[in-house]
Amino acid sequence: MFLQKTLTTYEDWPKAMVTKQTYSECAFILRGTDRGRPAWHCILVPASQIADLNAHPQNTTADITKFGSIIQYLNNRDQIILTSGWGIDPPRMIQEWIEEHYSAAIDRNIDFVYKNDDIRLCTMQRAIPQQKIGVYFNYLTQHRFHYIKLTDNLPSSLARRAGLKDYDRIISFNGVNVESDTHDQLVHRFHTERHLPVQMLACSPATYAHYKENNKLFHNDLPIIQRLKPVYATTSK
Repeated sequence: MFLQKTLTTYEDWPKAMVTKQTYSECAFILRGTDRGRPAWHCILVPASQIADLNAHPQNTTADITKFGSIIQYLNNRDQIILTSGWGIDPPRMIQEWIEEHYSAAIDRNIDFVYKNDDIRLCTMQRAIPQQKIGVYFNYLTQHRFHYIKLTDNLPSSLARRAGLKDYDRIISFNGVNVESDTHDQLVHRFHTERHLPVQMLACSPATYAHYKENNKLFHNDLPIIQRLKPVYATTSK
């Protein structure tokens, strides 16, 4: 059953998750054609299959269930719906719902396969307290972790210069572990500590999944932490 291009009524909107995500799975939006028409699918891909997915040639036939499972949700009619549909992109509501409930890896170039620990202590000094550092904080409710997206692609971005990357998991903020913080609590910390340098302990998604699945703890004294050189704002913009 394919979704329509738009979800026109409240009864069609997502109400609850059906497909559960593990720490080692990532959500992808796959775009292609089905029976000659543009189509998209939202799927969960295990870490062990991501390399095969990335290596699959573009514009060739593929059985998407070979790489993972299509995400399903319960709508307000209590129907189980596949996140698949006609068109180039999912409806905006579906994209936002996926980003809210799943750890999304929309960019297929991001490596989610664990190879070694990638944990970084990144320090940024703003020129003025109100200065933006170039990140947007996100929170995955299901697994209770914070991750970031870079909002500024310029090389001069404080976050980028400090060593932060898209989809990094945030472990601590200015020396305080924030893993148990809600999204609002982390944002509140960010806004109330503007007079201080911004210091984040961050790690890659693959490292985060590896630690959680093996019951390993994050802390600021881990010897494998890359303590990157602090960066300073060159302008007040």
